[in-house]
Amino acid sequence: MFASVLPEWKVSKKDKEFFYRALKAARKDAGLTQADVAKKLKRSRSHISKIELGQRRLFMDEFLILYRLYGKPTIYFYSAFIKSDLVEQID
Repeated sequence: MFASVLPEWKVSKKDKEFFYRALKAARKDAGLTQADVAKKLKRSRSHISKIELGQRRLFMDEFLILYRLYGKPTIYFYSAFIKSDLVEQID
C-alpha cells in the first residue's frame, strides 16, 4: 500500500561518498582512531574501516553512537542529501 505512494529514490554514488568522507573526517576531528571507535561499538577495526569505505552497511543504532561520539550534529553527515545552495557551497 505505502510503496505505491512513495516516490522512487536512490542515493547517488556521489552522495554516499560525501557521507562516508564526512564520517571519517568527523572521527579524525574527534581525535579517534578506527581502533578507538571499534572498541566503543564492540566491533573490529576492520568493521569500522569498511563502514567508512562504504563497504559495510551502517545501522541506525551504530550511527547514533558515532555522531554522539564524534560530537557532530546529524546534519553534518546528512547534508549530502539536502539540495540547497548552502550545501553546494560547503561541498
